[in-house]
Amino acid sequence: MANVYEGGRLVLFHLDLYRLESAESLHALGYEEYVYGDGVAVIEWLDRVPKAAPLDYLRLTLQILGAKSRALAVEDRGPRARALLEAFSARLDPRRPPEP
Repeated sequence: MANVYEGGRLVLFHLDLYRLESAESLHALGYEEYVYGDGVAVIEWLDRVPKAAPLDYLRLTLQILGAKSRALAVEDRGPRARALLEAFSARLDPRRPPEP
């Protein structure tokens, strides 16, 4: 249910809660250490335990549009998430000159 990927600028913690049997299982998984640790936590199936959602996070939703087409929606849930999303959106702005 938890995988750790090292070697990048930050450690990536991937948590898959799909097979989670109970909210109590989160503690056994070490959930808090992943979510509030030094790195980035990506959580799949958070809707299975909505009370476990951090107070500040980005929610990404992938929608299947066709056999080879997807749409990604990103929502901010908190002030830090909002700042991250705004910074990311600014980097995607075609009017913005590329950084060196």
